[in-house]
Amino acid sequence: DAPWDEVPLAHSLVGFATAYDFLYNSLSKHQQERFLEVIANASRYMYDVSYSRGWGFQYLHNHQPTNCVALLTGSLVLMNQGYLQEAYLWTKQVLAIMEKFMVLLTDVTDGSLNEGVAYGSYTTRSLFQYMFLVQRHFEIGHFNHPWVKQHFAFLYRTILPGFQRSVAIADSNYNWFYGPESQLVFLDKYVMRNGS
Repeated sequence: DAPWDEVPLAHSLVGFATAYDFLYNSLSKHQQERFLEVIANASRYMYDVSYSRGWGFQYLHNHQPTNCVALLTGSLVLMNQGYLQEAYLWTKQVLAIMEKFMVLLTDVTDGSLNEGVAYGSYTTRSLFQYMFLVQRHFEIGHFNHPWVKQHFAFLYRTILPGFQRSVAIADSNYNWFYGPESQLVFLDKYVMRNGS
């Protein structure tokens, strides 16, 4: 219903590329080639529109990490299959976008997001995927980022007795879309590392 919205494609690309990677050895040669072509076409499209759609240059909103993680996931699959030139360009674009996102978060000292708890939980789901993937594949570390450390405290406060709501610019409801369990587990394992 939203022809100018790549988010549905992004979710499909992440799922399809991940399944392709997991199931690669179980696929026939024809399936491997055909499915890789689908991943490449979707990734190429995401790369192309990243220069004209808002998520490529308007920072700190949920479409940005969602779409960038999709493009990065597609890039990693293609890189693994030897398509280095395109994968390099796509990865470079993701890093250019998301590293600016991370720089801007440095100024948010309380660990919150401008989109509040609901959309914020959706944003952090992909943001944390991005952080994990760039650490694993490129040794780019964000686990000591000041916002990330404060985000643990922000989310933790939302599960304490007496918490009612945190409303921000883009919130459509008062509670999380995702989490806070998955976000808190990620933050505890990779950022806090203290069993909080």
